[in-house]
Amino acid sequence: MQIETSIDDMNPQMYAAAMEALFAAGARDVWLTAVQMKKGRPGVVLSVLATADREMEMARIILRQTTTLGVRVHRVWRHEAEREMNVVPTPWGSIRVKIKRLDGAVHDRDAGI
Repeated sequence: MQIETSIDDMNPQMYAAAMEALFAAGARDVWLTAVQMKKGRPGVVLSVLATADREMEMARIILRQTTTLGVRVHRVWRHEAEREMNVVPTPWGSIRVKIKRLDGAVHDRDAGI
């Protein structure tokens, strides 16, 4: 689910705490988008991706942690590539890398694979 709200009357320092609370409650992703609101006021759209069973909890957190009076909810779908994490040794130590696969084959856009 995508849960979001537009805000134009909140101290920007409060967004970090709201985002933290949403992630702690199980949000898959949280982001802020700068927008221009009515009467030319600067504002922010707070957006959250969460599973359907977390919708009400995310909405309550947004209503509690921000100045908004309401939230919008949209059902969204996601298509995902397969992925795996590997550890690769380098002269400077081991690093974690994410391997992306499409239809079982490794996909690297930069290498043209």
